[in-house]
Amino acid sequence: MFDCIVIGAGPAGITAAIYLLRSNFSVCIIDSGDTALKKAHKIENYYGISSVSGEELYLIGRRQALQLGAEIIDGQALSVDNFGSFNVTTTEGELSSTCVIIATGSTVKGIKLSGEEKFIGSGVSRCAVCDGFFFRGKPVCVVGAGQYALHEAEVLSNICSSVMLLTNGEQPPENCPYPVLTSEISEITGDDRVSGVKLKNGEILDVKGVFIANGKPTASDFILRMGIECSDGVFAVNEDMSTAINGVFAAGDCVKQPKQISTAAYTGMIAGLSAIKYIKEIKKNG
Repeated sequence: MFDCIVIGAGPAGITAAIYLLRSNFSVCIIDSGDTALKKAHKIENYYGISSVSGEELYLIGRRQALQLGAEIIDGQALSVDNFGSFNVTTTEGELSSTCVIIATGSTVKGIKLSGEEKFIGSGVSRCAVCDGFFFRGKPVCVVGAGQYALHEAEVLSNICSSVMLLTNGEQPPENCPYPVLTSEISEITGDDRVSGVKLKNGEILDVKGVFIANGKPTASDFILRMGIECSDGVFAVNEDMSTAINGVFAAGDCVKQPKQISTAAYTGMIAGLSAIKYIKEIKKNG
């Protein structure tokens, strides 16, 4: 069990980890490899560095955390559950910690399906853990083609009468234990509630629930699973970067701030210091 799990290895996540590590706390960083920093061709407005590529700065930060004793998991976080301590499910296995810092950035979901917004709350869901119970004994589908989609399907498999994976034209994941259709989706159909999914080949699938899991989980996905609402992948934090859930902090582009490396590092520093204070209180109180 770690003192803190940091989800994200951009400037916010690495900065938070550095402060924790220098205070002699154990830290695991989950690095999906998908940070906006790596995509920056050249950075010339960061203190102390005249010019550096985003890829170089990312590697420098990662190396610094490793040298301080961080454990880095190259994988994708799928969900966060709170059972006294925090359990984080990743593509590489499950981890536990005293607190969690979410620094996943402002990942944008892909193009929405026709009918997706119309039926949100009426048959369309973005969270199997949250809404799966409402579809018990009914046929459902999961839209997606990666580990995130497989995780959602696994959650639903013990609740629903059947679960099908719709990859919407993408290659299906290897060794998928669920029925898979790769045909492109035309629209989600129904009157007041979802009654099916129409494919571009004209076929209509009889499903009562559609779970959207294309792409990777964003900050909003994690928070939704934990019972906190957020807007457009950005959620409110207090001045100390704490969320409404004790032991969960957030930093970087997933909180409201100018999307700059310097501000990401700043919020990461605040989140790291706040996590240190939280862990000390937990350990003090037994």
